[in-house]
Amino acid sequence: MSINDLPTDIIINICHEVLHNNNIIKKMKEEILDMITKNNFTISKNILNEENEEEDCVEDCDCDNINIIILSYIKNLTEKQKDNIICEYGMMKGFQLFYDYHRICLGDSYQDICECFEISDYGINDSIIQLIINDEIGFENNWRKSNQE
Repeated sequence: MSINDLPTDIIINICHEVLHNNNIIKKMKEEILDMITKNNFTISKNILNEENEEEDCVEDCDCDNINIIILSYIKNLTEKQKDNIICEYGMMKGFQLFYDYHRICLGDSYQDICECFEISDYGINDSIIQLIINDEIGFENNWRKSNQE
């Protein structure tokens, strides 16, 4: 079946979805930043690690609260909204972000990363969305730079 064979109303719905859903990440970013601002939390780019945990502890005191906001936001998304976020960000770009985070930040092996995909309740989509959000709002996203130096 070609696109010419599709009924006009279906084509209009597809175009509507494509044209009107391309700001999902921008809207999500604004909503999360608004929640963070309303609670007077400070965003930190640093991820605590064993070497500098004491040094960053005071600076990162809002990290747990910001993580709660982000995880709650993700929990309240529908599957369709989650799919739309990943689709807008780019599926391969999302997988690459997931892979880089696990290899660079967590130091996971290739086998460890593959096991994430084998575990049915791991929540790959939610993990990718959390990484997208962190990257978009500049939260705990210095792991690429700090671990490649």
